[in-house]
Amino acid sequence: MLDSLGQLLWNAHWDRWATVASAILTAFAFVAAVWALIQNKKAIQLQIFESIFKDVRELEKEYYTSYDKKDPDKQQQWLSLLFNTLEYIAFLFNSKRLPKGDFLKFYQNALLDSHKIFVSLIPKPTQEDPQAYSEFKKLIKSIR
Repeated sequence: MLDSLGQLLWNAHWDRWATVASAILTAFAFVAAVWALIQNKKAIQLQIFESIFKDVRELEKEYYTSYDKKDPDKQQQWLSLLFNTLEYIAFLFNSKRLPKGDFLKFYQNALLDSHKIFVSLIPKPTQEDPQAYSEFKKLIKSIR
């Protein structure tokens, strides 16, 4: 009888430690899962940013190879492509789908240069239209 009581107490002692160890391991697994989700989100944001940056670079190359000496209508088409791409990246920043922090610091000068192009080449009525490129205009105001 004494042996079975000792065995019962011994088992209860280890059951308690097994429960504590299980809780610690579960908490560790939860923290690791949260960390993995955060890293995944950052990777997706970087992938989106790189994709848009690549689109802008390709548009710049295209301008110098195809549109630089073309008629004004073709240049306006190219400008529309460029600023629609910039409008999209501005939307991602403004809606916080891309964090403004490091991404915007990196891209800030390019955006300000693009705004100079916007002011010099986009027709005044489009510049003054509150609906036209509204996200781009809002982003430029926030970084000035």
